[in-house]
This record gives sequence, C-alpha cells and structure tokens, in this order.
Amino acid sequence: MKKNVIILLIFSFSFSLYSTIASGTEPGSFFYSNMQYSSIPEEYRAVFYSPDHGETIIRRHFYQEQIHKNIMSDAAPGVLYLYNRHTFEVSCDFGATWEFVYVPGNNILNMSTGNKAGEVYKWDYGFIYYSTDFGFTYTQMSEILGVYYIVGGVNDNELFYVRTDAVYPPSNTYYIGYSIDNGLSFTEYIIDSNISDSLNFNSCVIHRGTNSGELYLVALSSPCHYKIYFSIDYGQNFELKYIGEEFDMAVEDYAFASGNEPGSFYMFYLSPDIFPDQVNSITNIYHSTDYGETFTEEYYHYFDDTFENPDYVIAYPNEFEVNGEAGSLEFNLASNVNWSVESDSDWITSIIPSLGAEDGSITLEYSENLSSSRTAVITIQSENTEDVITIWQETNVSADENVLNISNSKLNISNYPNPFYLSKSNRSNSTTISYDLPYNIKNYVIEIFNVKGQCIRELRINNSELKIGKATWDGTDQHRKPVSSGVYLYRVKADDFVSKTARMLILK
Repeated sequence: MKKNVIILLIFSFSFSLYSTIASGTEPGSFFYSNMQYSSIPEEYRAVFYSPDHGETIIRRHFYQEQIHKNIMSDAAPGVLYLYNRHTFEVSCDFGATWEFVYVPGNNILNMSTGNKAGEVYKWDYGFIYYSTDFGFTYTQMSEILGVYYIVGGVNDNELFYVRTDAVYPPSNTYYIGYSIDNGLSFTEYIIDSNISDSLNFNSCVIHRGTNSGELYLVALSSPCHYKIYFSIDYGQNFELKYIGEEFDMAVEDYAFASGNEPGSFYMFYLSPDIFPDQVNSITNIYHSTDYGETFTEEYYHYFDDTFENPDYVIAYPNEFEVNGEAGSLEFNLASNVNWSVESDSDWITSIIPSLGAEDGSITLEYSENLSSSRTAVITIQSENTEDVITIWQETNVSADENVLNISNSKLNISNYPNPFYLSKSNRSNSTTISYDLPYNIKNYVIEIFNVKGQCIRELRINNSELKIGKATWDGTDQHRKPVSSGVYLYRVKADDFVSKTARMLILK
C-alpha cells in the first residue's frame, strides 16, 4: 500500500466511496461508517466507534443497505449524523438508534457541522443553509454558485467554502470563501494560480485545523496522488505541505480524519479485499501525532463475519462543572454489558439507578458546597471494562460571609499555551497562568489539581501589589517530578477569596 497519502478532515467526509470517519468529542475518539461484509447478502454497512485511537473498535449500528452513508459528528457528545442523497438521519445515543429527518435530494453531498451543539451547514442547489436544531429545520443564508465543499470553522459563526467560477467544464480560478456570520456574507480570496492549475475540482476539499485561521486545502491531482496545502490566515495564502505517492483508486480506498488533539490525524487504508467479490473487509488504521508529516500503523481490524464486539461501557458527557448549590445532573451510557455505578465522594447523595444493563441513563444528586471547590469521580464498571465521569463543584460563596462572592463577577483566570507540551524541544515546556484579583491581595497561592481532586502543586505568591497577576508552571509536582499527560485544574486561593476553577491540558 501507499503510506504517504494524507488528508485532513474534521466532522465531514473524504473522497472515499466505501467509508467515512468523523472525530468524536473526546481526545482519541472517532466514529467510522464502513462496509461490513457478511454471509447474509443484504447486510453491508455498519457504524463503529473507537474511544482509544482505534485500538478498540465497537459496532454500534448495523444497517441493511448497499448505499454508503456519510457520517458527521456533532459538538454535542453522542450526537451523530448519517446522510447521502436519499436520507439524512440523526442519532443521540452514540449511533445505536437513528431518526430519519428528511430526504436531502440529488445534490446533497456537501454538509458540515459547526462548533456548537446542533449546528449543521449545507450547500444545496446554489444556496447556503444553516440549522441550529440538529438539521431538522434550516434557514437560507446566501446564494453562492459553484461551491464544491464547505466546512465549519473553529470559532463561533465561522464557515468556509471552496468554489470555482464554472463546474462544467471546470474553471482554473478557485476561491476560498470565509464567513463570520454563519454564511450570510463571505469574504473571498483567490487561490494562487500555481496551486489552482494543478487541482482536480471534483476532488478538491477544505478542512479546518485546531486553531484559529488554520485551513487545509486537499486535492487529488493527476495521475493519482494528493496534494496538501495549509493556511494560517483563513485561506488567504497557502503553502504546499505534502505530495502523496500514486495509488490505484480501482483497488485501493482511503478515509481520513483529524483528531481532537493538536497534531493528531488518522489515515484509514481499506485493502482490496473490501470490494464486492470478496468476503473480508480489512482496515488498517494509521495515526500521526505531528500534523500528518509521518504516520505509524497502529491497528488493523477485520470487518466481516468474524467481527465481535468487546465488552464496553461509555459514559457521555464525561465531564460536568456545577455551581455550589445542591442539585442534580444526568448522563448517558452506551454499553453492551451489565454495569454498576459508584462515587468516591459522599457529597454525591444519590445515584439512580446504580445497577443496569446495556444502554441507559443515570441521574446523580449532589449536596450544597459550603467549603472550597471539590471534585467527584463517578466510576461505571462491569466485569471486564469501566469508564469514569468527573464532576467539579464550585463553592456556594453566597452562603459564607467570610468568602468573597465572585460567582457573578468577570474575574478572569486562564493559561497560555493551553495545551502545553512537556519533553519536546520544539514545544513550550511551561505555561503561564494569568488571573485577575478582586483587590490587592499580597499573599495567596495558585493550587493545581489532578482530575481526582488531589492538589499536586502549589505556587505561592508573596508581597504582591498587583490586581492582575501571572505565574509560570513547569509541569512538575511538589517533588519537582514531571506530571503525566492529561487534564489538570487550577485556581487562585487566599484567606477570604477563592477564584473559579479553570482547566488545562498537558501533552507529551
């Protein structure tokens, strides 16, 4: 096979005719719509999920059709879309069940999701449409002819397109359109002729990166290889990043997706065995951690009669942040086994139900918090597998006159860079925590916690005279040992003041 083909894809579909991928909401997770060949002739397609970069593959749905459906992932955990020219469907339970919404029509293969829950964009017969209710209803935004591909941006209300002046025959003039109002209006940039002269418009797509302004332009060029271009200024200028090797589209198939971690990209290679006169469907999963420059083969799976689901329990959403008042929350489970639920904290006062089987939902009740911010870890486990959710609860400061009430203030606390990297010479080995104080506090401490609520480092600030502060953390604990990759919490605390809790991500 050819290992050098790279396409960067977020929440959309690639050039593949047999499979598509969509990144999930959690790092390392993706959904996969693929052929699964079976001895039963009419059973051909399935929706799979992986929580761990492809090591574990879970089949969530099996549908008896030969026509492929593209898959998209919403910003809301567990919400997915399947669509082609004949159907648009939505799932709210990690792909287990699907609700038919409407028939898109002959021209719809051009859709994208936004960065907020329920946002769906589509280009249909010359018009851009926008939905905020998971694709059930749309508002017509603008008329744009010649659009081949659209993609929602990283920031709120952003939408990009790539278009040409004429499709049949195709023009050599290509444009990137950029909107900051959900497609009501666009600013256009002409793609440099040195790039556009080599593009095949029928296989020209754009995909957003992970940071503001990042945009990828990917095209299938003659004789049969991909060119990858990259922009950091919203498509005004592109730089050639990669030229793939030639491959045979008649017997090889690829699908691609970007991960939720900076630099993380997936390449799926489907062997020639997937085609209809064969039984086996073999997928090799390649993963890149350096923005697609190099790939390593991680895992391969057979999608045929030999495929068996592992035991799995998946909680979604798996993170909650609540205020200091008593209350309740609900989360969902995707599972194929019997499970039980328990908490490590006594302020979680009720779990209903605490036992169950297969898919379900769980309601938690929690008590008022009159002390400092706290964390609870909820474990959902079966005999062979488990998952956890984390709940952060702020202090109910209005109930304690000795603690300054900042819940309604606009005091900021953040860190940059976030995420930040350890043990990489070309990355930042520290992060700067910036924060506002309600008044001049001379002595205070910045507390850093792991997701279990354990304080792993304190940064003490003495004799300060400023209401705006900064402190640098080098990613080590109290013993000056580097911490592990993952999510960490931090806050500013003084005798009569506790800030809100913020989060950061450490990568290695």
